[in-house]
Amino acid sequence: MKKYLSVILEIILTACLVACGSSNKDSVNDDKQEVRLGKMNMPEREVVELLSNGDVELKISKE
Repeated sequence: MKKYLSVILEIILTACLVACGSSNKDSVNDDKQEVRLGKMNMPEREVVELLSNGDVELKISKE
C-alpha cells in the first residue's frame, strides 16, 4: 500500500513540477536546498503537505 501511495505521490508532484516548471526556469533561486522524492529533486519550498496524514513516510536527507 505504501509503495502504491508513493507512486501516486510521485506522479502528482511530477505534474506539479511540469506545470510550474516553465514559469520558474527564468527566475534565479537563491534557495539551493532540494528534497529528493524518488527519482526527482524538487526545491524544498515547493514540497506541500501531501504527506501530513502519515500514510506515506518522507525521508529528507541533505547531501
